[in-house]
Amino acid sequence: MSASRAPFDLAAPRPLSRRSVLGLGLGFAGVAALAACGSSTGSSPATAPGSAENGSATLRFLNYPDWIGKDEYSAFAAATPGVTVVETAAAEGGVSAISAQIAQNKGTFDFALLGELNAAQLKAGGLLAEFDPGLVPSLTKIPQNFRDIFPYGLPTDLGKVGIGYRADLVKSPPTTWKQLFEIIPQYSGQVIFPNYDVDVLGIALLALGHDLNSDNQSELNAAKDLIISVKPHLKAFLSTDQGASLADSSSALAVFYDYSYASVAPDNAAIKWSAPSEGLPAYVDGWAPLVGTQHMSQLAKFMEFQLQPKVYGGFINATRASYLLPDAEPFIDAAIKNDPALKYDPSLNLKFYEFKGADAVKLRSQIWEQIKAA
Repeated sequence: MSASRAPFDLAAPRPLSRRSVLGLGLGFAGVAALAACGSSTGSSPATAPGSAENGSATLRFLNYPDWIGKDEYSAFAAATPGVTVVETAAAEGGVSAISAQIAQNKGTFDFALLGELNAAQLKAGGLLAEFDPGLVPSLTKIPQNFRDIFPYGLPTDLGKVGIGYRADLVKSPPTTWKQLFEIIPQYSGQVIFPNYDVDVLGIALLALGHDLNSDNQSELNAAKDLIISVKPHLKAFLSTDQGASLADSSSALAVFYDYSYASVAPDNAAIKWSAPSEGLPAYVDGWAPLVGTQHMSQLAKFMEFQLQPKVYGGFINATRASYLLPDAEPFIDAAIKNDPALKYDPSLNLKFYEFKGADAVKLRSQIWEQIKAA
C-alpha cells in the first residue's frame, strides 16, 4: 500500500455500522434497474403467512441486525395476538445489496429499515409501497420536521456526523469543518474518516461554504480536491468502529457518528464531541413498507406499538441512537438524554440529505471513485 494513500475499509468484517449497512450508495439508475428486474423475473407478490382478513400475519422485517428494543418483538406479539414480526438481516453492502434483496424477492418482505436518502431512491425505483400516515395516529407525536424528511413510513431515529477528538492530544479542537481540514496535516496518521461517500463529500462541501446537497460539478470537484489534499494524512477511511482508535489513543481525531461517539465516550473521559458551526450532516432512519406487502394494517399496528413512550424508550436504550420522540424521555436512560451527541436538541444546525436525481447520484459516484483511486 502506498504511504500516500489512507486505506479504505471496503470489505469491513461484521459488525458493519448501521450507517454502512443502510447507505453505501447505489445510483438511481441501478435502483430502477433492480425494480424492473424484480417485476419481470422475480416471483410474484406472495402473501406472507397469516390472513389479512382475520388480522393475523407474520410481518417480515428487513432490518439492521437487532436494531430493535430488547424483547420488543415478543412484547408486540403478546399485545397483538396473531401478529408476529420475523427479522431478516439486511444484506451487507449498503443500499445496493438491500435493493437487490427487495427487488429479487418482491413480496417476501413487508417493511425495511432505511435512511431517508435510500428510501427516496427506492421510492423512485418503484420499490416502496404507498404509506398512509393516518393509519398510525401516534405518528403526530414525532416532530413534523422529521416526518417531512421521512414521509415513507415511521421515522425511528436520527443520525448526525460530527467530530470526535481526544482532549489530551488535541489542545485546540476544531469548531468548524474548515478548521478540521486545516489542522489535519498537524495530526498526520492520526485522523479517521468514515468510509461513506455522501458524508465525506458533505463535510468537504460545508468546509468550502457550499450546500451539503450540491449537484454543481465545480463545487463537487473542489470538495474532491480538498479531500484528496488531506488524504495522505489520514489514518484510514473506516466502515465501522471509527471511535475505536480514539479509545486506544492511536488516533487524535475522527469524523464519525453520534452513536459511534456514544459507544466510546462514556468509558473515555478524554474523548469529546464537536458540532461544527457550518452544520452537521444528518439523516433520519425509519421503517418503510415495501411494494407487495399484504399486511399494511398489521404493520401500522406495529408502528403504533413502537410509538408507545415506554416501548420507544426501550428501543433507544437498546440501540443507543439519537431519539425523535420527546414523550419517551422519561423512559430513556439519562446517559443518552445527557449525551452531547445524542440528546434531543431542536436548536442544532442539522443539514439533511436530499435525493437530487439520477444525474447528481452518478456524478457523486464518479467523484467518490476518483477520491478512492487518488
